[in-house]
Amino acid sequence: MDIRAIIFDVDGTLFSSAHIVEPAYAEAVALLSKQLGIRLNAPDQKTIMEQIGRPAHLILKNLFPELDDNALADMGQATRVALIRLIHAGKGLLYPHVKEVLTRFSSTGLLLRTASNGNSDYLEAVLSHYDLHSLLGKAVTIYEPGLQDKGDILLHYQAQFGLAPEQMVMVGDRINDWDAARKAKCHFIGVAYGHALAEELDGAANIVHTFEELPACLLSLPIAESI
Repeated sequence: MDIRAIIFDVDGTLFSSAHIVEPAYAEAVALLSKQLGIRLNAPDQKTIMEQIGRPAHLILKNLFPELDDNALADMGQATRVALIRLIHAGKGLLYPHVKEVLTRFSSTGLLLRTASNGNSDYLEAVLSHYDLHSLLGKAVTIYEPGLQDKGDILLHYQAQFGLAPEQMVMVGDRINDWDAARKAKCHFIGVAYGHALAEELDGAANIVHTFEELPACLLSLPIAESI
């Protein structure tokens, strides 16, 4: 049975927010400190990047444990506004060869979609700024009804498009991407160039070091043909 669908993580796989997260959080912290009348410390890039890949609400709880739920919601909104502005200003990074490889995959008839723990407005900013909607469709997130994690997103795609697990490949840089593939019982390809800690993908059978390596890696899967 041939591969019919490739599902991509976004941040750390297609796109990197590494250069914009620190200024975005600094802006949000300054705004919330003023609004709340308290002094909040802005996290540095390393601290933020260790959290990237987790659900957005958990990132905020881990970075700002002293804030209540209402303040965390305000922090999340302020951070997203700053991130989206920086994305549309071209300050983020689309990894090399992403658009070319996605276009090649699409031309063969493969279904391409995303699975992310990010908020929909953040993901839409990435897809729209880099003109990826025609290739990747509308972003589905864990914040939609009935979806709790990335594995649920993969199961949603399997049901929506009539895909058997062995017809799907999940591509991502973090352990939660691998966990999602396990939950959906589909193939997994890890990317070594993303935000993962060194040991996160230990034991993964399929790893690429650049996005350009992905077509060859897909061909190495036992059921892959004519990609």
